[in-house]
Amino acid sequence: MTEKATARAHPIQGLVKYHGMRDETLRLPYHDSISLCTAPTATTTTVEWQPDASEDTYVIGGEDVEGRAAERIDNVVEHVRELAGVDAAVRLESENSFPSNIGFGSSSSGFAAA
Repeated sequence: MTEKATARAHPIQGLVKYHGMRDETLRLPYHDSISLCTAPTATTTTVEWQPDASEDTYVIGGEDVEGRAAERIDNVVEHVRELAGVDAAVRLESENSFPSNIGFGSSSSGFAAA
């Protein structure tokens, strides 16, 4: 089985932000927030199940993702695996049309596209 999909999502900028998480693993906030979409900037992410690969691969902006960032992606991938009943390795490759990690909602568009 080789299945591949590409999605595009736009980052957001929080106007009224939540305070704290009610679920750290799923990244669910205690309170709602009010944000606005900052299109035309976007994140484009391609995810492909790779049954012949031995481990998951995450690439953002041409760089391999490791550490805490990879753990956050793992949480999403494991949840999808459980829902889909898939146990294959995955390759996730993501590219932003704007600079990452600038206090802008780049992770919001990255996770929405994933």
